[in-house]
Amino acid sequence: MHAETTPAYFAVVEPSMVKTGQVIPTWYDASYNGETFTVPKVMEDQSIPPFHDFYRKLKGTLPSGRLWDAYRANIAVDAAMLRTIVLPPGAPAAAVDALRSAVARLNGDKDYAEEAFKTMQFAPHYETGADLNARVRKAMTVSPEVRAFVIDYMKSAGK
Repeated sequence: MHAETTPAYFAVVEPSMVKTGQVIPTWYDASYNGETFTVPKVMEDQSIPPFHDFYRKLKGTLPSGRLWDAYRANIAVDAAMLRTIVLPPGAPAAAVDALRSAVARLNGDKDYAEEAFKTMQFAPHYETGADLNARVRKAMTVSPEVRAFVIDYMKSAGK
């Protein structure tokens, strides 16, 4: 079992291990905002299923229970913190708007994408919008029940 970011997977794992037959990819972690799963753009044309679809195919039903709740909370927080750009509280609205606009333009900038591919073997897609702060805060909210379960689960691991 090995987990890796999609850029590293496509740049290193797929060419050196998948294409040589050393490993078989089974699933990937879909994007999750605390409510719904979405397919990351880089995975749209891939035959690898997201975990919940892999599980459903294997078990005949969607995952459920506290481990599933913890998994979803983990990927929601992870996605919310990925490639985060923040300004201090009270930053001027003009600065916020200028930065938001500049970051959004990167998504369609062919020169940026070309340079990113040379440097990182992928071109990041940036989420932005006036409601982004609220969306991130919502995705990072983990219920007290899931928190308690994860803490108890970690404590019991060595027993």
